[in-house]
Amino acid sequence: MAATAAKTFSSRLTALACGLTALLSGLVLLGWIFEIPALTTFIAIGPPAPFPTAFLLLLATGALWLLRLPRLPQLAALLGAVVLILGVLGLAEIWLGNSSGIQEKITLLFLSTPTHVAAHMLPHAVLAFAFLGAALLLMTSNGVGRSYVAQGFALAVMVLALQAMIGMIFRGGAISAGVAVSGMAFPAALGFLLLGVGILFLRPEHGLAEILLSKGPGGALLRFIVPVVLIVPNGLVLMAMASFHADRFGDGFTVAVLALVWVSFVMAMFFILGIYLNRKGEALVLSEQRFRAAAHELEFTNQLMERIFSNMHVSVAYLDNEFNFIRVNENYAAADQQRTTEFFVGKNHFQLYPDAENETVFRHVLESGEPYIAYAKPFEYPGQSGRGVTYWDWNLTPVKEKSGKVDGLLLTLADVTERKQAEAALQVSEARSRALLNATAETAMLLNENGTVMAINEIGAKRLHRSVDEVVGINFFALIPPELTRSRQPLVQQLFQTGQPFHLKDEWEGIAFESNAYPVFNADGQVVAAAIYAADVTERVQLQALDTLFNEIDQQVLRGLPLPSLLEFICVEVAHLLGYQFVWIGRKEPGGEISVAACAGPEVNFRFELEKIGVRWDETPQGHGPAGLTIRLGQTQAFRLSDPGFKPWRESAERFGLKSIICIPLIIRGEVYGAFSLYSLHEHSFDDPATVQRLGMIAGRICVALEKAMDQQQLRLLGTALASAGNGVFITDRRGHIQWLNQSFTRLTGFSPQEVLGETPRILKSGKQSADYYQKLWKTITAGEVWSSETIEKRKDGSEFTVQQTITPIRDAAEEVTHFISILEDITAQKITEARIQHLAHYDALTDLPNRALFYDRLQQVLVQAKRGHISAALMFLDLDRFKSVNDTLGHHIGDLLLQEVASRIRACVRESDTVARLGGDEFTVLLLQVADRESAAIVARKIIAAFAEPFVLGGHELQSSTSIGIALYPLDTEDCDKLVKCADSAMYEAKQQGRNRYCFFDASSESL
Repeated sequence: MAATAAKTFSSRLTALACGLTALLSGLVLLGWIFEIPALTTFIAIGPPAPFPTAFLLLLATGALWLLRLPRLPQLAALLGAVVLILGVLGLAEIWLGNSSGIQEKITLLFLSTPTHVAAHMLPHAVLAFAFLGAALLLMTSNGVGRSYVAQGFALAVMVLALQAMIGMIFRGGAISAGVAVSGMAFPAALGFLLLGVGILFLRPEHGLAEILLSKGPGGALLRFIVPVVLIVPNGLVLMAMASFHADRFGDGFTVAVLALVWVSFVMAMFFILGIYLNRKGEALVLSEQRFRAAAHELEFTNQLMERIFSNMHVSVAYLDNEFNFIRVNENYAAADQQRTTEFFVGKNHFQLYPDAENETVFRHVLESGEPYIAYAKPFEYPGQSGRGVTYWDWNLTPVKEKSGKVDGLLLTLADVTERKQAEAALQVSEARSRALLNATAETAMLLNENGTVMAINEIGAKRLHRSVDEVVGINFFALIPPELTRSRQPLVQQLFQTGQPFHLKDEWEGIAFESNAYPVFNADGQVVAAAIYAADVTERVQLQALDTLFNEIDQQVLRGLPLPSLLEFICVEVAHLLGYQFVWIGRKEPGGEISVAACAGPEVNFRFELEKIGVRWDETPQGHGPAGLTIRLGQTQAFRLSDPGFKPWRESAERFGLKSIICIPLIIRGEVYGAFSLYSLHEHSFDDPATVQRLGMIAGRICVALEKAMDQQQLRLLGTALASAGNGVFITDRRGHIQWLNQSFTRLTGFSPQEVLGETPRILKSGKQSADYYQKLWKTITAGEVWSSETIEKRKDGSEFTVQQTITPIRDAAEEVTHFISILEDITAQKITEARIQHLAHYDALTDLPNRALFYDRLQQVLVQAKRGHISAALMFLDLDRFKSVNDTLGHHIGDLLLQEVASRIRACVRESDTVARLGGDEFTVLLLQVADRESAAIVARKIIAAFAEPFVLGGHELQSSTSIGIALYPLDTEDCDKLVKCADSAMYEAKQQGRNRYCFFDASSESL
């Protein structure tokens, strides 16, 4: 390819220039060292080349040679910088020396040895070194702009070298004033010329060399300019020489001829070079663009491969046939934790990691040419026992030449230590998970996309009538009936396609299952398994079915189904739902008989046997059977055929295959209505308490239904009077909007029909019920169940009233709830009466003070509180002085008014937390908590006596009254409740004896209780 050929040509030309310059510089150095003048002057033209010049030329040659090698750009830059610095310092030295006579050091290269060695560098050589050093330093960068500048410096060096060479060839000495043509020795000039050519063609893809080698307009122009740049200055040199040395070359014509010959020679050389380059360009440029693209692609590929090698997350090592490391990536070195990538280069693998088994593997791969792969191979790093054993996935691949010969080995290692640890942890986790799965009563299993069982717990395998090992690996859909496969398999396939879980309810072998399936995703988000959980919900389904049955019974009641038909409906549904052979409801008759009100079941004809033999609830033999005992005792009875009490019906029951019986009492409004009886083909059907409990619940709901049915009969009888009923009644649609109401509702609430119709019952909301209350209400009635509760509502005028509210759902023919009927029974007066009775039971009717019963309750509480808090309390016992004379003289009416005013004044003298009570007659008590000392109680007593000092104006009479007060302290006087009252009473009598209208504290020294 053109670009490749150009690059090869340039590389060879640069190498040739480096080689010739190194040879030339070496000869000059040898000439100085071994005192061979011929080597220092080269072909005896011009002065000898100085030792420093030859040495720096050798350094510059080394820098140029290193630039050809991509691995050592830093060293090349260092050598170029040395040349540049010495050149610049040399120029400064020459300039200063010429102006101030400073001693030469740089141009002597700091040499002070014999003069033939210490010959200083000539001025043009120093300038050329400055240009040359700058060019070398710029060429260490791959930038295109810097290549142009560097090649410009190289052309300048070449011009200086050619001028010097021409001057020395023609012995010109000087061109004109101030222009030296022999400013450097001939060997140095030749070396500079060669190095300039080398720099010019070092980067054929950049700068001037690229244009010189191209066939485009730029190449043609540059091929014209370069000869001009080189020839014109040299032509001027020749003309100057001709003017100064006409005596040597003859007349001016001869010199002109010589100049013409020289210019023609140089132009011919460049012309020949241009023809050669153009011919080479014609052959090379044709595919230059394709080559550049290929080179760019190759460079990109190399960079990509370098990045891949360096950034691979696995450890990679390249070894030769002797198992010596050629190169390792960062991960390989980092895995050792003690070494760098440079450390491994050249080291033998098995000297670092001795292992006879692994060495055998390496040799086998080398000899057979076949790769070696191993998974989770254990390895322990020498000297790093603290790390323990690590695990690696191996891939040892032979690297082959085109001939097939193995040239080396590529070792790729993936650290799977964490994976091994995770696997171990996973095994423990799986064991725990399996233990958890086996501990649950649900079937739990994993299926793959084909339906194969990947894992299953013991209960799941047991339900499939197999062991866990027998099920794993088998297609699940081959283990279940075809009808279940048809319903389940499409759902599982859909789960794998959509990643969406599903929920399924079905039945198998008489067991109701509720299944939930969830997708199991891998790290890429793909569904790899289906986790299925199937719970036995038979009991729950039965309970739900019973709940549905109860709702249906309620609906039948609401529809007004006659009672016999309702009982028949119940028997049919229960027999079908629970699978019993014979179900019947017996009604208690007044004469001791039990009549068959309804019956159902496969053995329904057993009814005739019962009617023929007879069933009673009295003390006759037929009254000692299960139904008779149930009605007579009001308790559930379970019988087997072998029980003595079942003897009258045993033979008949055996013919029908009946082996066990249970009878449950039907109790309505506290009275036994009859018995609910169920017969089974199995002897132990009713041994399970849960079964008995469930059947008892059914019987209880039957009782509710019977009670409602009876009520419905009453409602039908009173249907014509519903509109004028005393209770408020309204009917709403399923959304709760009121559609009908009776007169009592308007009278009760104050809302007219126009204000209520279309509204919801929220218009009655008082805010006394919580949001949870209404949530439960709606949940109940929307489920088709009756709601009954005591509720506080609000009238139109804002006043509150209390009702007993009953809400009953109404269903249509399609069994959908369409309406609700609500009955509001006003129990406000009842609640007020109850509150009043409650109040009268604890408060004095005359004074509204706590009575004796409430006083003793409060006293007990105060003493407990005082004891717990280690505080004191005081009890005052008050008795009005001469109260009897008020009654006798002014009458009991005035006496009652006086008692009321006394109660009011005593309350005004104590704290709100204290208790004032009337024990009866004119006796009052005051109970004080947290009394600091006797004086605190005395202060209250004095306040009360002072309050009595004010006249009492009652019914037009002005009275003077006083009181005697006895005070007892807790715990000072006693800790007993009754004794504390006696102490206060005793102190009160002491106050009476001391003249009344005073208070006295109990004195234990003067009395004994």
